[in-house]
Amino acid sequence: MLTIIGFIHVKILLILRYNKSLNNLSYRVKIENKNNKLNLQFIMEHILNKLIKNTCTSSKIISNNNFIINYSIKLGRPLFASYDVYQNQVSNLKFGRKRFVRDYRLDTENIYQLDPSASVFTGSMSRGHLCPSFIMSFDKSKKGPWASTYLMSNIIPQNKNFNCGKWMELEVETFHFIKKVNSPVKVIVGAANIDHVNQKIIWIDKFNGFKYQIPNMMYQIVITNYETRCSIGFNNQLPQVYSIKYDDLLNLIKF
Repeated sequence: MLTIIGFIHVKILLILRYNKSLNNLSYRVKIENKNNKLNLQFIMEHILNKLIKNTCTSSKIISNNNFIINYSIKLGRPLFASYDVYQNQVSNLKFGRKRFVRDYRLDTENIYQLDPSASVFTGSMSRGHLCPSFIMSFDKSKKGPWASTYLMSNIIPQNKNFNCGKWMELEVETFHFIKKVNSPVKVIVGAANIDHVNQKIIWIDKFNGFKYQIPNMMYQIVITNYETRCSIGFNNQLPQVYSIKYDDLLNLIKF
């Protein structure tokens, strides 16, 4: 578990605003201290601690260049990805796709992961990144962050309409926010199951009988020195993305 050392007295302001791109009323949590600036690493560690405390299953931290994955051993899937972005990086992004591959680090420890050719990815489901490949495309070296986003440890089944629709719009909005904000940015993207959204979808691996529960909700937390933005989306045929209060998001996320 991550550890926070020290204490900073902060003031949390709740600002109600209308988000035109997401077409809904949304809350923005703005975190301030007397200098109108809060240590970014402190915020990140605080939020990661909260997420890990909400993890009721054993998990493994997978480190990649520029991002990490918290991977559930029991569920056989990533719980969340955490990555850093700087303004000079987003000015050098490149389009492109590559082949999805298994993460050998999971295979070495005999930890379940979906295969890129698994039948769950036929029909309505696509291979959805937690850490977005485009944001990491500033470095396309063989073992760089862009290549690592195509490891299956970073992938969950996402409804195609959701993945290529509202969730992609949120990623694009986040990209433009990173470009214009005068601050380093840290982002957490995760997937979870919440009981009252819809029925659980279980896919059974025909090769080993593993029962894989497809997450029905995804969330994103964008953190700067000045504010924290939280969004959620539902992984189904009628995809929508909503802004949400930070505390409400944490109450939803139980792995």
